[in-house]
Amino acid sequence: MAQFREIKPSELTENPFNLIGDEWMLIGAVKPDGSFNMMTASWGMVGIMWGSPALNCLVRNTRYTFEFTEASPRAAFSFFGDSCRNQLSLLGSKSGREIDKMRSSGLTPVTDNGAVWFDEARLVIIGRKLYAHNVAPGEFTVPDLCAKVYPKRDFHRIYTYEIEKVLIK
Repeated sequence: MAQFREIKPSELTENPFNLIGDEWMLIGAVKPDGSFNMMTASWGMVGIMWGSPALNCLVRNTRYTFEFTEASPRAAFSFFGDSCRNQLSLLGSKSGREIDKMRSSGLTPVTDNGAVWFDEARLVIIGRKLYAHNVAPGEFTVPDLCAKVYPKRDFHRIYTYEIEKVLIK
């Protein structure tokens, strides 16, 4: 297992626009029975929410990972840089219902208190779920945006996680 060290969330100097939007992240969660799943995501936010460092992510209820984010009080967000782009593409395009994504990816899972992250990551954020809410079409104040980002009306559930731990290599 690679060596990680823990830093405070306030010590993170990474640009969140690059981290989430360009680099992508793997969202990983563990059910109470120990099974886990992960998915690639490129939508989310990092900041302060309700007085704590927080990360928001979005998961559609049609994704297999949705069962895991719903069942687990925690999730991990793994960032890899360009070194695992092919694996992230696979993990974002295939369902864990259809293939063994873990075996296919070749990544090394690490379970941690209801979350799963990956030894190959360069940065890991672990969070405790504080809030979940479904995206509602009637709440968009720019109606064209809803039609643009949800043409299939397959709305996400937004999760807010309090950042409990940040690990870097």
